[in-house]
Amino acid sequence: MRSLILVTPTGSYQSNISLIQSSVESILGYPAPLSHIVGQEDSTISIDHIREIKLFLQTSPPKNRHKVVVIPNSAHMSIPAQHAILKILEEPPSYALIVLACSNFHHLLPTITSRCIIKPVKSVSPSQEPQSDNQNTHLLSNLSKQQKISASLSRNKTQALDFLLRQIYHLNTQLKHQSDKTTLFNLTLALYTYKLLQQNTNPQHTLNSYFARLRS
Repeated sequence: MRSLILVTPTGSYQSNISLIQSSVESILGYPAPLSHIVGQEDSTISIDHIREIKLFLQTSPPKNRHKVVVIPNSAHMSIPAQHAILKILEEPPSYALIVLACSNFHHLLPTITSRCIIKPVKSVSPSQEPQSDNQNTHLLSNLSKQQKISASLSRNKTQALDFLLRQIYHLNTQLKHQSDKTTLFNLTLALYTYKLLQQNTNPQHTLNSYFARLRS
């Protein structure tokens, strides 16, 4: 995993930096500093910032370590900056981990999201821990369970969006390991449903439609 999109909650800049730090350490398996953080809170990220990243990645880190580049507000990248980061994402150095964090990854170019693993991250109490991807996949195997999930999630729009983000992450990962039409269809459907839920649609009707159209 060299390129990652972390979907962060709409919290403070510093709290999200802490979440990003925890996620990076979990992924790499050791306490890794965020080597290069791009941009400040609410600042526009220009092509000059991306040039700094390219320069930063030209030198390799100590053996068995990584250079971690983080763009905490990646949705604030200008279009030229997004095109520039895309070139880095296409052929990143083996020692680089590039993390794009944002609360809504639909602000990023589709060509960027297609080259990254999408991973939702949020701060929750133990009693609110999200279900694993395996649990989510198992739940989708039975229509009556799907209906119960739909009814339960429709009471809380935030939970419904979190559920779909986990589905998107699971399907995105699955597609990278084995590309097939069914997984691609389900991923496209999950992305479309996520967009609908962000609008003023009826959550239960939207989720019912999602479950009904899923392919097995």
